Amino acid sequence: MAIQKGFFCTLALMAPLNAGAMEFQLVPAWDSQYVSQGRDQLSEGGLYSLDAYFAKGNWGLDLWQGRGDQTDYRETDATLEYVPAMDKLTPFVSLTRLRIDPGRDYDTEAALGGEFLFKPWLIPGIEATYSHQAGGTFVLLSLRTVKALSKTVSVHARLSQGLDYGYASSAHDGPNHRQLDVTMTWQYAPQLSLFIAGHQSWAGEDVRRDGGGDLSWFGVGLNGYF
Repeated sequence: MAIQKGFFCTLALMAPLNAGAMEFQLVPAWDSQYVSQGRDQLSEGGLYSLDAYFAKGNWGLDLWQGRGDQTDYRETDATLEYVPAMDKLTPFVSLTRLRIDPGRDYDTEAALGGEFLFKPWLIPGIEATYSHQAGGTFVLLSLRTVKALSKTVSVHARLSQGLDYGYASSAHDGPNHRQLDVTMTWQYAPQLSLFIAGHQSWAGEDVRRDGGGDLSWFGVGLNGYF
């Protein structure tokens, strides 16, 4: 599942800082649980992950791999995205190829959405992801804010509502879960930041019908800019 991979979902991958220049980000991280669509994807333990993001102009390539620290689980995602610059509106469209092991389980997902800079401290967003394997769509509505505490420390917060239409479960369509993500980032050096995040997911009808409930977890990691 490519939606909401670990805690880094609360920090948008950066577009190139200079028009026409190639930018690269490398993000190693660890999450105490691997939660996606309000569901813990692992039978036990957390997830180590490594995210490599390349961007040039309006195009980006994201390569992500996650491995369970106690569960035999490996997931590799490759995403090609297009993010045009449109003043206060930041739309995107992407195509992702996933592989999950053991089992060599493959899926292809298409997504589109965007964010609108309504106020510097209030950024609403919407995204929809279609899974070829599941034959369904997952919609995520969100409100995001960023607050600088100092020249080197900032807090990112996002409140989101997930709506499932055959993506995570075929038994129920509609409200899936509500989630709060809070991430504190410390800019340790011009090209290196450290972060820690806390998450709370409140189960909706879709998750509860699948036997799930509310979840709390945290994550830590590094973000290198090149």
